[in-house]
Order: sequence, then C-alpha cells, then structure tokens
Amino acid sequence: MDYGVESQHMEAFREALELGYGGQQPRALELLEKLLQEIQDDEHRGLIMLYQALFLGHISRLAEARERLRGVSKLWDGTPEHQARIRAFDGMLDEASGNALGALKKLNGILKEYRSLWNTDELRALYEEIQFTRGRLLVTTGDCRLALAVLEETLTFGRPKSGELYANIGLCYFEAQKWEKAEEMLALALSHNLHPDYGSFAHYYLGRIFYLKGALAKAVKEFEVALSESQKAGTSPKLIYDALAKSSHYLGLSEEASRYDQLARSSD
Repeated sequence: MDYGVESQHMEAFREALELGYGGQQPRALELLEKLLQEIQDDEHRGLIMLYQALFLGHISRLAEARERLRGVSKLWDGTPEHQARIRAFDGMLDEASGNALGALKKLNGILKEYRSLWNTDELRALYEEIQFTRGRLLVTTGDCRLALAVLEETLTFGRPKSGELYANIGLCYFEAQKWEKAEEMLALALSHNLHPDYGSFAHYYLGRIFYLKGALAKAVKEFEVALSESQKAGTSPKLIYDALAKSSHYLGLSEEASRYDQLARSSD
C-alpha cells in the first residue's frame, strides 16, 4: 500500500506500523519519532504524527495522542484529503478512550462524506484503516450482522491480518450459526499470538462449537484453556464456568458439574 511516505524511508515506516499493529507500540513510537526527525516534508511528517497519535492512543496515552493530532492540524493546509485523515484518526482515538459508539458514528459519517476519495491510491490505506476499525467497533457494539460484511471485506486487504480480526470474524460466523466457518476462523485466530482476553474469547467460542456438535470432551478442553486465559486477562469467568458446568453434567461428571456451577454462581 502507498502511504505517501518518501521511498527511502518506506521500509522503516512499514516496520513501525507492523510493530504498532502487532502490540509493540512503544517500539513503533520510537521508530516513528526517529523518522520524524529525519523527514523535512510537512506532508510526510503529518502522516507520521497521525500514526504516533494512533499508537499513543492504543497504550492509553490519550492526552499525548490528542496533542499529536492537533499538531497535524497545524501542519497541514486543510485539503479534503487532510481533513479525512485527521477526522478518521480522531474517531479512532475515541475508540481508544472507550467511546465505541461515538467512534463508530464518526467513522460512518467520514466514510459517507468522503466517499469520492476512497478509490484514490492516496487514501486507499486510510479507507482500509477505517474498515478494519468499523468492523471491530460493530462487533464491540453487538452488531455482528453488519460487522460480518465489513470484516469479510477486510480479509481482501493487503495489510497483515491480526489474530483479533479472525477472532471477531469467528464470533460473527458463530452468531450467524455458520459453525464450520466459525471454527475455521477461531482456529486461525489461535494460530496467532493473542492477548489473553482474545485468547479466552476464541477458546470459549471454539468450545461452544464443539459442545453444539456433541464433542463434549473437546469442548471441556477448550473451556479449560479459556478459563486459564481469562484468569490471565482478569476478565469475568462466569460464562466459562457455566459452560464447564453444563459440559461436565452431560459427561456424567457430577462433582465437577456441581463445583463449576457453584463457581459460576459466586461469580455473579
């Protein structure tokens, strides 16, 4: 993809983006800052600062992220392309601050307002960024029906795909009762290095698919891994305890079923 960065710095820029999207935001920020010191062109400096803002938001340094975004506004001259970029990254920072609905509303509006720009080479990367984010936000806000079409589109994009993306697609297929596709995507998600909260999520839904297929022993194994990942992530284990209780009951493991049922009740 053409991000518009000078060719001699493109490799370092791509490396920074891969690190940032791969969960290594501090290292990505170091590389971007180094690039910022080396590049003199305001157009390219502004683009680097946008990604600094985004990755700062990812690690909850929101005040610094907003300051970077204001810096871009001062640097650029306000063309429609510039406005689209700045407003899109502003919406993404809303997501980082916990305002998923607000972020989704902004991005939906930007997608519509600047629709004549999305087929241009200059803004293709931004369009893909918006769609990745919209798909994730639609899942977060509970609209898997709309999310699935967006997420399926993102599979066609050239950018490296994260395990979280496959996990979200797996969930949407699960909600659509497309069990085989859901299992495929969840397994693909687990082939990546997932954060424990997404690892718990993926193992839990994979367990539910096995449960629905009657493969109870396999379901229990997935639920047990989901529980372990949940404990690492510090998320509520209630749904996992419920699933373990039901699976253990149907396997004839009365004591285990009773223990998990009590743990589920105490997790309310």
